[in-house]
Amino acid sequence: MDDSNMLTYDKKRTLSTQESYGISPGEEIWLNQSGFEVPYTLYHTDKYMELAHQIVEVIVSPDTAIGFMHGIISVPVDLVYLTRAVFDTENNFKRQGETFRLLNAIKNGLANENNINKAINKILDCFYTYIPEKTRGKIYSRIGGSVAGRAITNSVISGRIATTIAGRSSLYIKFKGGIIGNILLLGGMTERAIYSSWGLNADCPEIYNLLYPDNLDLLYFLVEPLMEPFIESMKIRENEGQTAFNELMEIVVDEIKKE
Repeated sequence: MDDSNMLTYDKKRTLSTQESYGISPGEEIWLNQSGFEVPYTLYHTDKYMELAHQIVEVIVSPDTAIGFMHGIISVPVDLVYLTRAVFDTENNFKRQGETFRLLNAIKNGLANENNINKAINKILDCFYTYIPEKTRGKIYSRIGGSVAGRAITNSVISGRIATTIAGRSSLYIKFKGGIIGNILLLGGMTERAIYSSWGLNADCPEIYNLLYPDNLDLLYFLVEPLMEPFIESMKIRENEGQTAFNELMEIVVDEIKKE
């Protein structure tokens, strides 16, 4: 019997979490986590569990998932982005173009609850497209929808999230009444909108390209903490393959059953 393809785990290779990996015969992959080596399989499972839990929080109960939104409207965070822009001289011209795009988009009514809803809906719809139909059915059945009613279910979820975001207020902002349009023109938040858009393009070009035509990418920073688990899941699909993504979705189903 040829056992050349069997994993005997008699040697190991240690990687950082930023490195790609591939298991060869007789090799075990370990990850270096802050100076400690952990088996890749353990790290893999923990990462998936955390992502699955976050996804379930958002789709089952977006109102309680509001905890993910800490810092969405935050003066200190905006100051960080403003400071970053000051030193980011290489991208001055590009940022200037993005600022004009943001100004024109706001002038044409970008900053409203409906567009926040649209951005979320586009992200969720793209995300659900890659879930196997059988698994998708399990998820929808648990959240009161159906495979046939995917668009309706996504609309309900995105609407609830958008309403939650739009209903929030802080010392400086209230989404109702159009005040957000003026706030977005202030330096720090403008830079935050731009850098979040660029970050989305780097992390998930597919979603960025869906949002960009309607300038919805410039609203991404408002929903980023809630949508990040979905973006991370799509990155797993891109980097680790559909099988890994399917595995993550099965964990999502298991987590939903606990709700």
